[in-house]
Amino acid sequence: MSGEAIYFALTRMNCGKVRKLCMEHREGPFLELTQRRDSVLQKALYSKQVDLVLDLLQDARLRWLQDFHKKLGDHVNREGNNILHVAATHDSCLSAAVKILNYAGHLLTFKNDVGETPIFLAVQYGQINMFKYLNHQIEIIAPDPERRLSFYKKANRYETYTILHEAMYNDHFELALYIARRIPDLICEKDHNNMTALHLLAINPLAFSNLDWKLPDFLIRFLFGSFSFQEDSTGDTMGAACVAKSSFSMRIPSWENMKRKYRRHYAALQLAYILVLRDTSWIEAVSPDAEAACSADCHGIKLVKADEYSGRESMKPPTPLILATKYGCLEIALMIIREHPFTVEQVGPEYGSILHLAIKYRRMEIFNAVMKLQMQITRLVRLVDQQGNSILHMVALNATQLAQVKKSYIPWDSSELNDATRNPAFELQEDLLLFQRVERTLMTHYHKTPNTDYLQADQLFAANKEPLRVAAQEWMKRTAENCAVNSVLIATIAFTAAYTVPGGTDDQSGSPLLLNHTLFVVFTVSDVLSLASTIIAALLFLSILTSSFRFRDFKESLPKRLMFGISCLVFSLIMLTLAFAATITLMIRSRQRPTRIALYAVAFLPFSVLIATYMLFTVPLRQTVEYTISKVKLIFPMFYVRYGVSKTWTNLNVEV
Repeated sequence: MSGEAIYFALTRMNCGKVRKLCMEHREGPFLELTQRRDSVLQKALYSKQVDLVLDLLQDARLRWLQDFHKKLGDHVNREGNNILHVAATHDSCLSAAVKILNYAGHLLTFKNDVGETPIFLAVQYGQINMFKYLNHQIEIIAPDPERRLSFYKKANRYETYTILHEAMYNDHFELALYIARRIPDLICEKDHNNMTALHLLAINPLAFSNLDWKLPDFLIRFLFGSFSFQEDSTGDTMGAACVAKSSFSMRIPSWENMKRKYRRHYAALQLAYILVLRDTSWIEAVSPDAEAACSADCHGIKLVKADEYSGRESMKPPTPLILATKYGCLEIALMIIREHPFTVEQVGPEYGSILHLAIKYRRMEIFNAVMKLQMQITRLVRLVDQQGNSILHMVALNATQLAQVKKSYIPWDSSELNDATRNPAFELQEDLLLFQRVERTLMTHYHKTPNTDYLQADQLFAANKEPLRVAAQEWMKRTAENCAVNSVLIATIAFTAAYTVPGGTDDQSGSPLLLNHTLFVVFTVSDVLSLASTIIAALLFLSILTSSFRFRDFKESLPKRLMFGISCLVFSLIMLTLAFAATITLMIRSRQRPTRIALYAVAFLPFSVLIATYMLFTVPLRQTVEYTISKVKLIFPMFYVRYGVSKTWTNLNVEV
């Protein structure tokens, strides 16, 4: 009954009653309260009642005297965690951890049932201050660096990893950055899957793409300050306590959450840079013999059971460059290419080359970076994979993305799916343009090189992309039909408005009564532009519907026509709403001031909404106009050379 009373008092945070009940019970604060065999001390630590823990420790020390330190070490819960394990899970329990180690210092090296010391629990929960204190205590009892490494490793029958791996497993990048700087010997250590921390970071694209929206660097420095992980006077890295001096400070929950995201993002970037520079174990492991022995993709590796741990040592993961390319960690891949450019040639024959992977997963940033390596690119473009596919064949294959679902326990073993998230018409356009670009890169005689299925690249492209062409054709027709109907409706409204001018006309002359007003000119110009642009849009959509929809039509012609037509349609809507606003303004001039202000706001509301909604169309509109001008220049070259019309649009600086 006393156990239930103590548990109830703990939930109510009645410290005095808890102390009193513990003094009356023969087990005192070591009384087990739950089925997990958690004691009163452990439950108090879970609820962060640190003052109560300190009082209970003092009471227990006076009660058990010489046997107190043994009592602290003997009691563990069902997972084998002692009181220091529990205290290590939160920074707020730091004072309790200090007191516990003063009473029983041997708990620092005590392992639970899965072989974890308290410092592993601090890393697992991302508690930087607790980790720094426990690490300082380890440095005191083990001044020898070689002996100290044993405290940072966990090994059993099933798994082996270090505290740096633990931080990477749980995405504690700021703590991982601190560990990598403080204990650099752990950077090249491998876990039970033969993966270093760099491997783990390379298969975690969320570390670099977890921001909802990105800001320019100068705006980040102004809003959040410059994120830095500095060293204090004692040589101790600040780690997660990121020093950020900003000229703009806010204490809003959403703002603080955004700041944490950016701090985590920059910590991951700095960690990646350190790991890329210092982790060369994977580079040394690659050899020509090892490459020749590879005969299967990493997704085809024979899986082993947990009890066959000894066989895992012979299994090697793909290099971080390969993993970063496949999983889309562009930051890591680009860092590796910049710092270790020779590693682009250390790709096994099962992949072909790094260019094969970049094209397969559509990592064009990596493709562009590799193409700048003049010394390596001559050889890389000639390589083929095990199916005889050149990089031009890879364009013909469907774009691939990695699913989040793992195929097995192997961290890098994920299911591959075709990327079905893109628009079919623009996806086909991207593939056609990429095929053209890669075709120019290759030497002439490589264009017709067949693969093991005796298919040339253009033949494979036509066969694989035919379903995509059909889907793009249906989508393009459906979109053009709907837009054409809308264009006709807008043209009808604009044409009607041109003959029903605001304010009426003079009975004798037939001239508009408001002809001399400035807003009437705005109405007239807006209505004329709306009518002209919507007619142009309708003609463009009709030309799309009558197209033959060949592969080459999707390269530039059809997408440009569609975007130009939609841009004209949007422009006609904007002009129509502006004409509507001008009409309302002309008609309500005689009303009272409050009424006029309210009606003005309502009249210009559609115009404002359209401007804000379709602002992104300025970029495709600019691209479409540039394409149109280039085509017109082919027809009338002398006109553009003489009058310099071709320079007009180039000098404009349209930004979104």
